[in-house]
Amino acid sequence: MKRRSLRIAAGAALLVILCGLWVVGLALSRSRLESPGPSHLLLDREGRFLGEVAATEASEFGYWPLEELPPRVVAATLVPEDRRFWSHPGIDAVAMTRALWQNVRGGQRVSGASTIAMQVARLQRPGRKSDSTLRFLAWAL
Repeated sequence: MKRRSLRIAAGAALLVILCGLWVVGLALSRSRLESPGPSHLLLDREGRFLGEVAATEASEFGYWPLEELPPRVVAATLVPEDRRFWSHPGIDAVAMTRALWQNVRGGQRVSGASTIAMQVARLQRPGRKSDSTLRFLAWAL
């Protein structure tokens, strides 16, 4: 009886490890982000912003490298969206724990925990939120 219990426990542990490796492999295969080149900014002769034009007719609007943005603009963007942006690797465990607690306590989805990195990844590869893979990843994380 004891031997059978050990086999079951070993099989369950192996299954958990394989599922974890699958999740990591899936995340790594989808983690490559591609961004369009920087857009052209239109400025007046005083250097004030007038507008933005895509680099080529077929391209999307690009981004400005973080180093070129004034620190107050960066802070004004990060604080309301992802307060701990500089202290986590893209997944904020503190925010996920808070959201899980609030959602369990409220009995429904009350709070989310997506980071700016998660939002960019979602924009990069849009899909239905009801996709079973995304649900599994959300549950696993």
